[in-house]
Amino acid sequence: MQSLLWQLSFDVRPDSRIGRMLRAASITPALLCTTAIAFLLHSPASIAASDESEAVSWGEAHNGLQLRAVPVMSAMSEDDIDLSSPMPLFTNRSEVAFAVEVRNISDKPLVILDTRYGNSFGAHKGKSNSDNYSQYLFEIDYFDKNGNKIAKPHVQIVDAHMIVSGMLTAELAPKQSHRFLLRPETWNPVIGQRLPAGEYSAVIRYRGIAAPVSERIAEYRPTSKVLEAWSGDAASPKTAFEIRPPQSDNGQQKSLTWGEPVKGLRAAVAFGTGRPICRHGDRADLQLHIQNVSQDPITICSPAWLTDARLSARRIGGGAVNVGHTWYSGWTLSCRVTLLPGQTTTYFAGNVGIAGTPVQAADFPHVTNRTIVTPPGNYRMQFEVNLPGMSLEDGKGKQLAPLEGDWEGKLTTGKAPLIIFGAADATDDKVQNPE
Repeated sequence: MQSLLWQLSFDVRPDSRIGRMLRAASITPALLCTTAIAFLLHSPASIAASDESEAVSWGEAHNGLQLRAVPVMSAMSEDDIDLSSPMPLFTNRSEVAFAVEVRNISDKPLVILDTRYGNSFGAHKGKSNSDNYSQYLFEIDYFDKNGNKIAKPHVQIVDAHMIVSGMLTAELAPKQSHRFLLRPETWNPVIGQRLPAGEYSAVIRYRGIAAPVSERIAEYRPTSKVLEAWSGDAASPKTAFEIRPPQSDNGQQKSLTWGEPVKGLRAAVAFGTGRPICRHGDRADLQLHIQNVSQDPITICSPAWLTDARLSARRIGGGAVNVGHTWYSGWTLSCRVTLLPGQTTTYFAGNVGIAGTPVQAADFPHVTNRTIVTPPGNYRMQFEVNLPGMSLEDGKGKQLAPLEGDWEGKLTTGKAPLIIFGAADATDDKVQNPE
């Protein structure tokens, strides 16, 4: 009941989808809330369980698997995934999540891939890794308020077998179901989509293990239980939700500062928060946007995150600022992204620590990809990245990435704003609304 009351506590805007529905039925929000309270207070728990099983529609079956999904708050516990209380309204996109249920409607057991650590992770086996694993098993199609599908680039994670091979498997008996919680805002931005405020609907697709991934795993782990996992395209019906616009721009960067086009591509750098404002002591995530400004499709091959892109900074009216770069070892996944004319893809580009002194810079925890030690002031920052910047072969020497025709060259972003305040003399109001 608390969840439903929280939903109804929003003031329903007359021009919203929900507002139009209520007005057409001559129902006021107050009447709706009163009715809901009366129903919940006098309904036994068994009815709620029955409603949960019937109220949310299932999608069409595929290879014996059926799926349904509803929007929920991202704070929902993965130990208690509940589809009975959909959340139609969100104040920002970071709140958006989807509770997903898949069920076996065949007459034999099915093995599916789960979003938890598998056997190779020792003490972590069975623990959730959904924010990472889910993006390799699921796909989300978004639609605008008019029902038009929101186009997105085609993305191939070349070495996804490195992730999928470590997943836990679950066996579903006939009629048995399994639940997942998807938080798309936590997905790698090169894979997911970042939605602005607006009215949307979504179709959630469970893909399971892709054939190329299965083939790679079979080469070095032919007895893996993962190879028995279901594969296909089980999709939910459309489920609607709305993201409210912010009450103020909160210092958001109004537009991207693009660099000069190179062979049909251009690039821009921005903060992950959208706000080009930092205090001394802040460690801010960075994003690299790449757009196709040509008339033809372009395929980019690169690491799946560009944490090694070179950042430079310059104070307005002054000279260049030293940017310290730290290289971290480890396996970086490779991806191929095909951009149609006008499409943009976004890469996570690591972070930068803003410090007032070298001592403060040394105190940033790992992982800190870059550090800037400089006084408060107005600056401009710029990225430079060489693509593809990697090469990948399989165990037999076959070239997997880049492939012939993939884009090659160097991109330089435009000079984006960076406003730095001292930690002590910057009030919250001043940082939120710089002059």
